[in-house]
Amino acid sequence: HYTAPALRWDEGLPCGNGLLGLLVWGDGHPLNLSVDRSDLWDNRPDPKTQAKDFCWKTLVEFLDRNDMKSVWDKFESWKDVPHPTKLPCGRFTLDFDRKQGVAFDSRLDLAKATTTTRMGRTVVTAYVHAVRPLIVIRIRGGRPRAQFLSPFDRSRLRPQSSVDSGAGPDVACLGYPPPRHGRGRGGAHYVLQRCATGFSYTVAWKSALKRGEQIFYLTVQQADEDRDPVPLALRILEEAGAIGPAQLERTHAVWWRNYWRKGRVRLPDGLADARLGPLRVPPRVQSRERGLPLRDGRAAGVGRAIPARD
Repeated sequence: HYTAPALRWDEGLPCGNGLLGLLVWGDGHPLNLSVDRSDLWDNRPDPKTQAKDFCWKTLVEFLDRNDMKSVWDKFESWKDVPHPTKLPCGRFTLDFDRKQGVAFDSRLDLAKATTTTRMGRTVVTAYVHAVRPLIVIRIRGGRPRAQFLSPFDRSRLRPQSSVDSGAGPDVACLGYPPPRHGRGRGGAHYVLQRCATGFSYTVAWKSALKRGEQIFYLTVQQADEDRDPVPLALRILEEAGAIGPAQLERTHAVWWRNYWRKGRVRLPDGLADARLGPLRVPPRVQSRERGLPLRDGRAAGVGRAIPARD
């Protein structure tokens, strides 16, 4: 719960469903929604890991003679080859031109896995749907300027916190082409990023007006083998629009209510128990998409992570 804006992405309010993740931060000028997907990886191997002496025996030999420089150069250094690595996704921004002195309140409802940010009379509710690859944003009392900032589009992405200037390689060293921007049916927008070895991903979103509220639906889809992820992303947005925000929120809330019922622990201290109530301990998340279990928040694979800075 924040009564003042979080101005760093790594202090944002988190939501996720094991596949998609969301961080909500900023003061409304803009309000930032950093998005991610757990399986966005550049899995190209580092050539030096293919060498015969890149092994446990070599590491032990270095350690036995306390040669930490060789340990670093052989096993830790990554200044020349930045992959394999987790790929950053980007940031969806809502600019309300917030004025100084307007009351601010931002909180995460753990029971419902939903964030609510109030800026004066403007209220923004955002969540990652429990069982759909979908982020839903509901805005009441404001009409922001919305855009998506890709980390691979350096002309548009501007550092907005001290974290953004941290050490580490830039995503430009991956050698990807610039993202491609496009539009789909029904006013949908998308950003398509081609990566390496035929892998690509897209961030797509569309907005709608429902009973005085502005609704944004956003999804992130990926594809390999030179396939196009855009058609699936646009179809997900169309389905979300047909279902509507009220029904999406109901199914999301039902899933989380059932989730929290699966386990709880009572404190032995009677006074603490009376004041705090039962301490709920969540079981391992087992959401499903198309009948397959989703990852529980950890991306598969082993590699270095280029700082997302977003």
